[in-house]
Amino acid sequence: MGFTAPAMAQSTQVATVMGKSVTFGQTIQGAAKATSGITTFIKAMEGIGTAVQVFGQIQAGRTESSIYNYNAQVSQERARLALERGKVETEAQRRRARRFTAQQEASYAAAGVRLVGSPLEVITADAAEMEMDALISDYNARIDAWSASQDAAMSLVKSQVARNAGFIKAGTTLLTSIPRFARS
Repeated sequence: MGFTAPAMAQSTQVATVMGKSVTFGQTIQGAAKATSGITTFIKAMEGIGTAVQVFGQIQAGRTESSIYNYNAQVSQERARLALERGKVETEAQRRRARRFTAQQEASYAAAGVRLVGSPLEVITADAAEMEMDALISDYNARIDAWSASQDAAMSLVKSQVARNAGFIKAGTTLLTSIPRFARS
């Protein structure tokens, strides 16, 4: 059983392959159907790949957005804690100032010095300086809180940008894939 030369019958070529008669028209049609199936499969795989890529880009944008939202929450908490720290430090400095002033007055009194003139000026100047230190502490805490709140605001902006970027990348992928599918 081998291969015999094709015979011409009604403009269809026939060959005998291993004892079976095969027409070339049928073989070409079968090959065309197989090629069409493969082409359809490839297009479907490209479509699935594009869908996965689009989904991944949207998810990446959402994930990045979530990270920035978390950073914003952390920064807002830092701002709250900075203000709280400022209150605590300011009050602690004022307590130390009151204690120091009381010790100064007690020392002057024990030495028999009246709190007029120079002794009073010294106590007043020290108290003013210590109040200035307390106010500086409060100011620094407010600056830290403002800085942290600005970080929070920036993180919220970045969050929205990241989310939008994910959708834009996904849209770009879809738009660049359409002509490729249209050509196929």
